[in-house]
Amino acid sequence: MSAPVPDAEVLRALVDRAFDDATREPRVGRAEHLLLADFLACVEGGGEAAAPRGWRNDGTAGCAAALAVRAHARDQDDIHWLTGIHLGSVIWSVAIAVGAEVAADGFAVATAARVGYDCMAALARLLGPAHARLWHATSTCGAFGAAASAAVLLDLSADQRVWACGHAVAVAGGVGQAVVEHSPTTGFHRAAAVVAGIQAARLAHAGVPSSKSVLD
Repeated sequence: MSAPVPDAEVLRALVDRAFDDATREPRVGRAEHLLLADFLACVEGGGEAAAPRGWRNDGTAGCAAALAVRAHARDQDDIHWLTGIHLGSVIWSVAIAVGAEVAADGFAVATAARVGYDCMAALARLLGPAHARLWHATSTCGAFGAAASAAVLLDLSADQRVWACGHAVAVAGGVGQAVVEHSPTTGFHRAAAVVAGIQAARLAHAGVPSSKSVLD
């Protein structure tokens, strides 16, 4: 019987695998185009009124939060059927907002989205249905994916990527009652996830390490 994997290695394994997969075969393919088109349609359908106007004054994080809420406003954002989480409203909001800040090209934005999708889905699979019965997994896993996506665009080192995701997971939240009630709070969960992810990546970029056992 093999020894259990230390938690710090699980965190690094999730992050490293997503980055390795995205860079091993770099591309912008049909999936990226379709998912981005779906996200933009959801944002347009949600309308400007879906997000507070004051968020525009909060810079990149405020822009990402507004996009996330608008993308979910009509509850049509894309879904990962294996886990039931909604990835696009979180990940594309970060990729577009941070991408605009750093003047990233389309290839970098697409790569950031792929890494974010992979990390968010991987954590949701790891936590499983027991977690999803109590927590809004789009929110808890969204912070992790958002941090990973921002890490790509901020060009973080391998260690900094793990720190960014570790910081984000440490504050991830989203009470499941909002899903039970099907309330608009589920949209704010997405906004909170993208803000936490972006700021976690900035903290890691500044050289601040995260907790090592945040998934314990």
